[in-house]
Amino acid sequence: MRKILIFSILYILNLNNILATDAFQLFQSANQAYQTGNFTAATEQYEAILRGGKIFSKEVFYNLGNSYFRLSKIGPSILNYERAARIAPTDADIQNNLILARARIIDDVEPVSEVFFVHWFRLLRGVFTADNWAILGIIFLWVGAGGFAIWLLGKERIWKKYGFIVGCFTLILSIFMFLIAQNLSSIANVSSGIVMSKETAFRPAPNENVTATATLHEGVKVEILDKIGALTKVKLPNSEEGWVLTTDIEKI
Repeated sequence: MRKILIFSILYILNLNNILATDAFQLFQSANQAYQTGNFTAATEQYEAILRGGKIFSKEVFYNLGNSYFRLSKIGPSILNYERAARIAPTDADIQNNLILARARIIDDVEPVSEVFFVHWFRLLRGVFTADNWAILGIIFLWVGAGGFAIWLLGKERIWKKYGFIVGCFTLILSIFMFLIAQNLSSIANVSSGIVMSKETAFRPAPNENVTATATLHEGVKVEILDKIGALTKVKLPNSEEGWVLTTDIEKI
């Protein structure tokens, strides 16, 4: 029984290695197709990699987004750029290509204007991932604990003073970093989607017979709020809420 278990584990590990190798070879083939201008073949091969479930890297999503963009398929290109951005939010190439793709969207849905300090906070938040901010918070927390230890146990007045100042300052910084990490985690849990159809009716109520108040076009990013039957409630970047056909959007 033990031998069977060992051989089974080795077989599974070997199978995973084979599948990973096949995915890498397919990735190389897709890159070659893209470089030769065969963007249709490139999209098919990148999609095959994702269907295989072995590789979900920013490179695959980014290259797939580029391939769809070359085919003028704005919805799928933005969808995959957004998926790449979730893995690497500070990658300049991904963000630049997202800007280029969004410029092709027909709808001009202006986001709600931000107060200047909210804008600065969002820029600062994007410097690191949630895990990185949490690690920094822990480091500063320990530094702060060390400062308070010097304040409590130190014998010289000057070192006690410095320990108290360092402890307070780093403790405040650590709390701030934990708040950023929590904020990023909550954002990651928000379900967002991209309009994939050429156009979809934007209704004020979850009823297909209700007259649409607007028409959304391919590529618009929405926040998914609820679902009733065949309709999904979404929020637009300008905070307007409405209902669209579930089949017309895809989750990021």
